[in-house]
Amino acid sequence: MNITEYYSETDGAAVYRGKMSLKQNYTIVNADESIYRYVGVNSARPVTVLVHPDDLPSFKEAMDKLSDGTQRLILRFLGSDGNYRYMYAIMKYNGRMVEDFRSIDIELMDIMRIYCEYDQSYNAVLKYKKFMSASDKMYFEYSYGDENITIFEYMDGRSVGRFKENIHTVMKKVSEGDTYTFKQKAEFGVLYECLTNFSDSIELEVDGVVFGMSGVRLKIKGGVLYRDDDRNMMAAVITKYNIDDDKEEKYYMTSYALDSSKGFYNKRAISELSRDMIAEANGKDIYVIILDIDDFKSFNDNFGHMMGDKVIAKISEVIRNVVGNRGYAGRIGGDEFFIITDRVQNEDELIYMLKTIRKNIDWQFDKIIKSVEVNLSIGIAKYPNDATGYDELFKIADKCLYIAKAKGKNRFIIYNPQLYASVVRSEDDKYNTVAKLSDNKYQICQLVYEVISDIRKNGEESVRGNLDKIRQAFDIDGISVYAGRTYEKKCSSGVYFIEEGDTDFVTRAEEDNIFDANGLFAINKIISIKEQSPKAYEKLEKTGITGFIMVKFEGENGEKAMITFDIMKRLRKWSEEEKGLLLIVAKTVAEQYIYLHS
Repeated sequence: MNITEYYSETDGAAVYRGKMSLKQNYTIVNADESIYRYVGVNSARPVTVLVHPDDLPSFKEAMDKLSDGTQRLILRFLGSDGNYRYMYAIMKYNGRMVEDFRSIDIELMDIMRIYCEYDQSYNAVLKYKKFMSASDKMYFEYSYGDENITIFEYMDGRSVGRFKENIHTVMKKVSEGDTYTFKQKAEFGVLYECLTNFSDSIELEVDGVVFGMSGVRLKIKGGVLYRDDDRNMMAAVITKYNIDDDKEEKYYMTSYALDSSKGFYNKRAISELSRDMIAEANGKDIYVIILDIDDFKSFNDNFGHMMGDKVIAKISEVIRNVVGNRGYAGRIGGDEFFIITDRVQNEDELIYMLKTIRKNIDWQFDKIIKSVEVNLSIGIAKYPNDATGYDELFKIADKCLYIAKAKGKNRFIIYNPQLYASVVRSEDDKYNTVAKLSDNKYQICQLVYEVISDIRKNGEESVRGNLDKIRQAFDIDGISVYAGRTYEKKCSSGVYFIEEGDTDFVTRAEEDNIFDANGLFAINKIISIKEQSPKAYEKLEKTGITGFIMVKFEGENGEKAMITFDIMKRLRKWSEEEKGLLLIVAKTVAEQYIYLHS
């Protein structure tokens, strides 16, 4: 139901579910983490499939009216659990062109939760007013709209103002005033820079005299609150103590720990903070994450260091926005970032968080530099599963980062001892790690050459043994060969979770014409082909196959061959190098069963 005409600008915001942007065929090109979590594997499907069929006519009608302005609907939307929930949807054009398609933003809010959330929020406000009244803390706000600083405290459940003034007025008064010491001016200068240069968080001290509170020091700690993707205010808690108090501080609690232009901790600060967090974890899960911008040097060389600084700043902003209060972020090198989090519930939530970071970065830089990709490689280690000390966790995450680089970049690697223990245990530095992994690439190329030579020399009888070698070298769960006019199964390697004969998904794939010019089709998640190739998807879902590379060939007199490289019940990303090598292997195998066109 389209309710645009009933909307009033004075209406309050409802419960926020998330925001997504659509590309051609109404599929999601970018979204909040909450959207990815809500729709789950359905994120690869068109939104028109996720809207309840009965609500689809109203949805399409609203789409047709977008040129008139923002449209608002109530509709049912499919979740990852297979259930539809009523949503309040806000739709509008976002001003972007994606693949010659006028991109659309859709915000979703769960109607069934609005009343409960409002009631809970109201009770929470009353509760926290009582808590705040019982505390000796004061509270700090900086509004990005009017640029006013406000300091207040709570007494008997009511707010009592202590200070309010425009930040530029305060800065002029402090910097030009003869009554302020150099230290007082310098401390307020750091606060001024953090607030006016858009830091995402603050954690520093100032002399209370600049706010009319002589004889006390104020420790200010807080972060940015956003509204509609724009900065709304910096909100912080103030701890007040007497100047004469002898108080020892951690380095990461000082103003020196923060990069005021990025809102990130520096390397020393994030390292000390991480050590303390791990030391006090008592077995609670903590993820250590290292992120590196792919090919950043060549980016600097091609576009200049000023654009490079812009890239660093934008990536910093995306990381801090997505991580939020679940952890801490730092910059540990020129193009390297660090995240530590103890508030991610499980590996699935971690993956959603990293996916959102990568997607948001791709979306942001498509606006800034057309046709240029800005990608991240990421390595992850987990306390206490992988190690119990910071240094060892950092080493594991760092090695996983460079495994990601060697596997083709633009991906994340979560440490798995069964796959990566030998690399992580080695004493090689990261450059030697990449070199060894690159050597492994050359070894795989050599293996492919040997397999091709052996198959061509010894014929069909050598195919099965050589497929076993390919499967192990490429981390593939199963390889199958089909040939003939009706794609009879000729050979397979690995263990399949299907009954013999239930393999006609290969003919379904051919009917749906999903192959590229080379006869190759690769997929990481089969859900993404549900609309494009429903018959193939229906068959694949029964097999336990979750991803694959499928290659088809046509020979003389109607003869055909299809080779599939299958992944079972897990996720596995294909690099372009792997696709190319497996295409060559597939062609060599096909030659043994059909005569290919020259």
